Amino acid sequence: MVSVQPAIANNQKLSDFHSLETPEDSARLVELDRYWTKLPQAVQEGDYEGYMALYHGDAAALFGSGENKISVPIAKAS
Repeated sequence: MVSVQPAIANNQKLSDFHSLETPEDSARLVELDRYWTKLPQAVQEGDYEGYMALYHGDAAALFGSGENKISVPIAKAS
């Protein structure tokens, strides 16, 4: 069973010691928010292809339960 909770990137200034947000930071936060919206949707809908598309092509799937602990390229994990 997989449980995925949506999260929204925290974009608040917590102290005066933090630097000002740059346009690159803003774009990155938008992408993170988009990712955390799509991930639980893909899991809830059982959309394996959509789920896989959320990961970088070089990502690896790690299987750490049971006797055979292995990692495989995400593209071969299906």
